[in-house]
Amino acid sequence: MQIFLKKSIKDKVDFVQNMDLSWTVYRTLFTHKVPEFLNNIIVLDGDVKKPDLGWKNYPANANIVFLPTEMAPERCIYEMLYNMDDIDDFWDNGLSGYSKEVCFRNYPNHLDGIDDIKEWFDGQKEFAGRGYSKFLNLWKKRNPQLVEDFQEDFIKKYNYVANKIGSAQIDDN
Repeated sequence: MQIFLKKSIKDKVDFVQNMDLSWTVYRTLFTHKVPEFLNNIIVLDGDVKKPDLGWKNYPANANIVFLPTEMAPERCIYEMLYNMDDIDDFWDNGLSGYSKEVCFRNYPNHLDGIDDIKEWFDGQKEFAGRGYSKFLNLWKKRNPQLVEDFQEDFIKKYNYVANKIGSAQIDDN
């Protein structure tokens, strides 16, 4: 999530690392008004806000931020790489012989199921950089408006919480 934020924003926020709960747990904690989950920013995958898959009637003006798009992050990366040309500059971008052929060698057909995509995604770790940064940075470069929208929403939600608990707000114009 931090990779989608500008340094000027990240420098003002304390992040909790390695807290990987399912969205249903966050929903339960939010619904039961657990202060730690009402007075902090919660960032969820974008597919959670799809009514048919996730949280129906989520509190839009609260402290919950969704990653860009209404797809799971793994699906965003998968679709981006799958739809790239074999000769795209990315494949020659210092990835130690990483090519589209290598990327999809065990998955020659388009994947639709999220479990299959997550399995494919896990298999890309050695090529993706620390925290999948090479993939995420490419996605950011190709989707600047979605990244900007995410940052604006993050700041809005951060300032909502900051106002509520009496902390300094972010003014990042």
